[in-house]
Order: sequence, then C-alpha cells, then structure tokens
Amino acid sequence: SYPSHLFVKPTAVQFSATDGELTYGELFTPKRPTGCGIVFIHGGKERQMLLGFHYMDVYSYLYVFNQYLASRGCAVLSLEYRGSLMRGTAYRNAAGYGTSAKVSEYADFLGAAAYLRSRPELKVKRVGVYGISQGGFSTAISLGRNSDVFSVGFDMAGVHDYPAGVPESLLSSYVDTWASPILIASGDDDRTVDHGQSMLLYSELMRRKPSFEVAGRVYPNETHDLYQSIANLTDLYWDGGEFMMKHLVK
Repeated sequence: SYPSHLFVKPTAVQFSATDGELTYGELFTPKRPTGCGIVFIHGGKERQMLLGFHYMDVYSYLYVFNQYLASRGCAVLSLEYRGSLMRGTAYRNAAGYGTSAKVSEYADFLGAAAYLRSRPELKVKRVGVYGISQGGFSTAISLGRNSDVFSVGFDMAGVHDYPAGVPESLLSSYVDTWASPILIASGDDDRTVDHGQSMLLYSELMRRKPSFEVAGRVYPNETHDLYQSIANLTDLYWDGGEFMMKHLVK
C-alpha cells in the first residue's frame, strides 16, 4: 500500500548563485504544478543529499517529505549549498561559509529561489524555505534578510544564538526586516542543539513582530532529528507541510 506511484524522479541540477558561483541541488518536479516552490536546506553543513533514499535516517524521512510536497504540486529544490560534501575541496571549504561573518552560502539560497522561478514549466509564483538544524538557522536567516523572496518558512531544531563575535549570523540583526510567517519546531530533549535556541527565536519574534504569524511546536522527550516516534514524525511533517501550503498556494 506504500504510495510509491506518487513519487517523482528527482533530477540533478546546477545553477548560478547570486554571487556568480556555481551551486547544485536535486529538483523534484511536480506532475501538476500549483505555483508553489520550496527550497530545502539540509543541516550539518558537511552533508550530501541524494537522488533517492538517504543513508541517514532523518534525510531519508525528509526525502519522503519532499516527495509529498511535490505530490501537492510544489517544485522542491533540495539544495547542495557551499560547504556540502562531494562537490570538491574548494566547494567544501568555500570562503566565508557557515557561521562566519559572511555566511557566503546565502548567495546559494537566493540563487535557488531564482532558479525555481526561472523554470517556466514549474509555474512558481511563491517560494518557501525549510530546513533542520543548520538548515533551520539558514531558514530563519533567509526570512529575516529576504521576506520579499521567501514567503514562508519551516524551521526544525534550528541554531539561532551564535557567539557575539559573529555579528552577521545573529538572528536579532534580521528580526526588524522579517515579514514572512514561520513555523518553529523542536524537541525538548535535544542534546545537539539546545531546545532554548528555538524558544529564543520564537519569543523574539513574538515580542518584536506581533502582527504576523509565528507558530511553535514543542515535542516532549524528542531529540534533535525529531523521529523518536512515528506519531511525532507524521505530526511534525503534516503541520510543516500544511503551514507552508497555506502561504504558498493561493
């Protein structure tokens, strides 16, 4: 009964980031586009995404989630931003990537959104962004810097309070320019990224941006990857998918 007939075959793509650097990803093309585009940003930085089920549990589940989003008419781009594995040493060790003051991979995020819009057959009108862990941080940075580009975000177990010596990475720098809705989810037994990181972002947005939608989900006894139970896993992805759809498909 597994609905594999609903899956699409993702394709490897490459395109220019907004600073002219070449970047990469896996594109899930929906059979019936609804005008929805989504950029998925993986965590850990030093990761490789695949054109199929992943060898890491969480990314295997997220592969299925991307397939689900495609089945709802969304063009999904699973981004291989600079710092990712298997793209060569220069790409893996790109200048200014990660939590440095430059956050150079941000040009890849903007390039991904532009690429989705550039493909006429995808019919993308609005673009959302979501990710886990470092990808949660990247989601929040994207909304804070460019709510004009990214219409909605889904942030799972994100990192949001980097040291004060990294001013360009601090979320508080971008809250004033933030205008897009976000769903923030985390587990209260996360041993990798403290649960308080998500609460920090949630409370800051509620305090300084009370006029737009900020949703929160806390999963008791859940760890970083949020899949300790099938109930939590399906709950999380259902809520995240519906939240993004509400703001992307009009």
